[in-house]
Amino acid sequence: MGSVLWNGATDSIRRGRALSRFETLRVSQVMEPAVFLEPQTPVQLALDHPAVVVTTDARGIPCLLLAAPGGVAPAGLDPAAPLSSAVVRIPDDSVLEVSPDANALAVVEVIQGTGFPDVVLTWHGQVYGIAHARLVNEATARN
Repeated sequence: MGSVLWNGATDSIRRGRALSRFETLRVSQVMEPAVFLEPQTPVQLALDHPAVVVTTDARGIPCLLLAAPGGVAPAGLDPAAPLSSAVVRIPDDSVLEVSPDANALAVVEVIQGTGFPDVVLTWHGQVYGIAHARLVNEATARN
């Protein structure tokens, strides 16, 4: 019985320490800039953009990310094709309305809740960034 209580207490202490690290991080420390482009934008224009590109689905939710490395259109895709044909869908719950100055705990909770490593960040309804689990891990390792 004692070992069960000891393990539970130890896990609680570890969780508390981890949460306190997240509370000191700002959203701006676990994200990269993103830009919104209309779904009908040609793929090549999106690939040429220096920031991560987000577009909306048919419902108007910003849950589609352009995931093409190196500014090269995916094989077999016409660079003049609409952006909507070259995107990756993320879960609807991976869109978070949060200030860049807020603590990053909300981002961590979304990643844990969806199991998806990317979170589209909006503020006042405008896309401004993408938070990544990788960036959260790097930021907590530095703290």
